[in-house]
Amino acid sequence: MTEKLRGIFVRWTEARAAWNGLPNDASDDARTKCRETLVAVDTELADALKVEPIHTPTETEGTDAEAREKQQIRAKARLGDWFRAAIVGKAVDGASAEYGAAEGCIDGSMPIGLLEPVEKRVITPAPATQAITMSATLPALFDMSVAPFLGIDMPTVPVGTPAYPYLSTGVTAGMKAKGAAADETAGAFMVSTAEPKRLTGSFRIAKEDIVKLSDLESSLRSNLSSQMADKFDDQVLNGSGAGANLNGLLNQLTDPAAPGTGAETFDRYAIAFASHIDGLHATGMSGVRALIGVQTFVHMASLFRGSDGPISAASYIMREYGGIRSSRRITAPAANIQQAVVRRGNEPGIVRAPVWMGVEFIRDPYSEAGKGEVVITATSMIGGLAITRMSAFVQDSFRLAV
Repeated sequence: MTEKLRGIFVRWTEARAAWNGLPNDASDDARTKCRETLVAVDTELADALKVEPIHTPTETEGTDAEAREKQQIRAKARLGDWFRAAIVGKAVDGASAEYGAAEGCIDGSMPIGLLEPVEKRVITPAPATQAITMSATLPALFDMSVAPFLGIDMPTVPVGTPAYPYLSTGVTAGMKAKGAAADETAGAFMVSTAEPKRLTGSFRIAKEDIVKLSDLESSLRSNLSSQMADKFDDQVLNGSGAGANLNGLLNQLTDPAAPGTGAETFDRYAIAFASHIDGLHATGMSGVRALIGVQTFVHMASLFRGSDGPISAASYIMREYGGIRSSRRITAPAANIQQAVVRRGNEPGIVRAPVWMGVEFIRDPYSEAGKGEVVITATSMIGGLAITRMSAFVQDSFRLAV
């Protein structure tokens, strides 16, 4: 798959997510704009696939027998099994226990792989004789994840300190005359490691709710996934590295030089993005994508080349480059300057935030026993960012006003 097609896929995923995330009370104008964007990206993707069809691995290539077996076990596992087991104070069994063992969670913790979005199915109404029918639970609202957009992996690791070696100094090659000795350069390796930090959250569950909420499984999975991913995402970007905080991406990147005088223009935004094509990680426009602040996105969307230009700076960048995404996690502008994070290329595995074993549920039936409630604490040990290709990331900044 080419970098251009990858970029189209990123925009297609974002357009789909925006359409699916429209609130019920969204205005007709908002729905029309969202639909037009989705149709445009769908058309672009369809046209691109005619030129470069996606190759789907067969049963015998790309996925070994062990991986296929693990996927089959994963399909039968349920997050609710761990939750209910924590409520009654026992270990999970059946398919869920088998999946936990397959992922290396030998201590009975829940594999992190279960924390992923699930399809929301319609709940069958209760019989008419029942006084109250519980509808589907409305999920909490969270910021869209930034870690996948920036290509940050979150692998599950066993007990110990995960280490990721990489070649920091390569050999030297050169043209030599007859009989001349070759240059000798000592290759050097460096190792990037990650130290565990604790990510945790607590639930209080009333036994009355357990028997009333028919969508406990999907609601619990969705909320827990969003809660953990939301905090993790914020730490990935903004973690200070002090105390219990992860060493976030912005904390590790070099602060950019101050942008030029005067507010950004269409041309200045175009030049800024073009400057991140380095020929190594990003060999073309589609190899550059950026996470920008909300205020920066609004400013880009308001700038046109010429007084009546049909394309804004935001539209141009989204169409020609690997994509942009606005996020509230980017700190608000200071002195009219707002930061941004640029990712060059699509090389996988160059930055990791490991998870130790999985998510552990700790049951406390005593603290709120008088209220008929059980306190469940979910804990996951995650590591600070281990980056082996720092040059693939750049911190940039934009001046939004004079």
